[in-house]
Amino acid sequence: MKKLRIHQIDYKLKKVKVLKKVIPPRLGWIYGLRTAMNMSLKQLGKRLGITAQGVKEIQERENNKSITINGLQKVAEALNMKLVYAIVPKEKSLEELINKRIDTVAKDIVQRTSTTMELEDQKTDSQDLKRTLKQEVQELKRKLPKYIWD
Repeated sequence: MKKLRIHQIDYKLKKVKVLKKVIPPRLGWIYGLRTAMNMSLKQLGKRLGITAQGVKEIQERENNKSITINGLQKVAEALNMKLVYAIVPKEKSLEELINKRIDTVAKDIVQRTSTTMELEDQKTDSQDLKRTLKQEVQELKRKLPKYIWD
């Protein structure tokens, strides 16, 4: 089930990953769209049921990243637009992000075990370490335990 969820999210993310490259207008989307449409603060305010000063404050909140998603949604509707909201991985996909984290955790687990064994005079060779690492990665991928994010 976990793998299916990951693939479902990755499928949805493929459609929006192009948004990672989009650079917002310097003064924010609301200001950029409003001025591109040649709409005054007062006109947008009327559509939102607030004053021109209220619109200016909304634009400032967007610009300093303190606006709510609900606030953006209302402005989008007032502009006859749709808010598109997504959180996209910095990696190629969610699966890749998870796999990188699993690799890091597995290496740490195997390294700690190897160090403990050395202290007990039970040193392992590099082939054993590689095989153990591969097994640990497979096990972590299969279980996807919550502790990998600690």
